[in-house]
Amino acid sequence: MAIQKKKRQRMTPNIARKRQQLARPSHFLSLPAELRNKIYEFALSATSDLLVKMVRGTSRRSKKPRLTDYDTPEQEFNQIKFVNRQLYAETAGMEVSFNRIRCGIQVGVKSYRPIHRFRQFVKECAPGKWKWLRHIVLGPPFSPKDEDVFGWMYNNRHHVIALINLCIANPHLTLHLHIPGWPDYMSGPHNAYRLVFMGAVFERLFRDRDLTDMIPESKDRTLDEIDSSYIYPLLKGDVEQVKTLGPLAPNLRFHPIAFVIDEEQFRQEAFASWQHYAIDPQVLPHDAIDNWVRYVRKWFLEGI
Repeated sequence: MAIQKKKRQRMTPNIARKRQQLARPSHFLSLPAELRNKIYEFALSATSDLLVKMVRGTSRRSKKPRLTDYDTPEQEFNQIKFVNRQLYAETAGMEVSFNRIRCGIQVGVKSYRPIHRFRQFVKECAPGKWKWLRHIVLGPPFSPKDEDVFGWMYNNRHHVIALINLCIANPHLTLHLHIPGWPDYMSGPHNAYRLVFMGAVFERLFRDRDLTDMIPESKDRTLDEIDSSYIYPLLKGDVEQVKTLGPLAPNLRFHPIAFVIDEEQFRQEAFASWQHYAIDPQVLPHDAIDNWVRYVRKWFLEGI
């Protein structure tokens, strides 16, 4: 007992000294709030998109979203908030205002596809932090089950309407939705035409724009036939709501599944697609391919 007491007595001054050091006011926290915010912005700006990763919640079966980056995917991106209570109060969630947030499929986590993961992220986001959100990207990658574009539209029609309403209510937020099955022009033969054709379908559905003049008289279905055979049967009673609300949410942007386009290669694929699909391949308006390139460039960079 005596030996233990002496040890405790010898340790006491060191512990007291450390406590005094910890109790001293932080020079950083004494800086003006405006300057601290500039430092937070520098420290919390990532070099790439932040990823929404689902991790274990309060129970074994529950999951909660956590923001990570590509360099340290196993660690929460914002480590500043763990320093002390004041830094937590000042910086928790602040990283969303400086970075683009990406929700893609997560290997090994069932049922958390991009839209589902975003909905979970929204639930966990404090109402006061909504004004900080700027840019959200939903996908890719996607689940292989989502590869059929019309199947995806049917399964996610209510989610898409919810996203439209969310963007109408939050005009400061830009949400980029990559649509599974909207093909990359390089993913198969003659997909340049399919890429343009589905873009025209989505322009009509979500923005009430008619791009029929861009589509050749084709061996394939027309836009009107797609509407009557697929869009209306799949979306059922929701189609008019989508057509009405879509133009009111220009900050919800619809993109092809890929990110980048090689315009010269696309021109070659586009010409081959025209020759394959057109009823009369010789009838090629002089500006047809240029129009395809112009729209496809916009869909890749800005979305519909």
